[in-house]
Amino acid sequence: MTEEEIREFLAGLEDGAVPIKKVRFPPLDAPAAQHELRTSLHHLENVPVTITAELGQGQLTVRDFLNLKEGTIIRLDRVTGDYLDVLVNDQVVAKGEVLVLNDVFAVRIHTVLPPPWLGAGEEIS
Repeated sequence: MTEEEIREFLAGLEDGAVPIKKVRFPPLDAPAAQHELRTSLHHLENVPVTITAELGQGQLTVRDFLNLKEGTIIRLDRVTGDYLDVLVNDQVVAKGEVLVLNDVFAVRIHTVLPPPWLGAGEEIS
């Protein structure tokens, strides 16, 4: 708005008669067809991600948490033989099993889960 239009508007407020104008928008045209951009994920290959293997979850009261000491057993929601969740950046992406290789824990991937946007029944291509 120009300064003059602002003055007219404010003067109209004092008089109680504010001019009302109908707004006219230009017609919306469909966007021109765009070519689908395809790119490689090659530039993301060296981006680090955090991998977490979650054995299970449990709940404690604050009192029980504060009383934790060496030897305390925390009950988890999984039973022996269940697959554990494999998370990438806090998102579950696979199911796997715990192994010990040369005295170091490892995870063998059993199932890779589809991304959430694909839906449960669709396959990854």
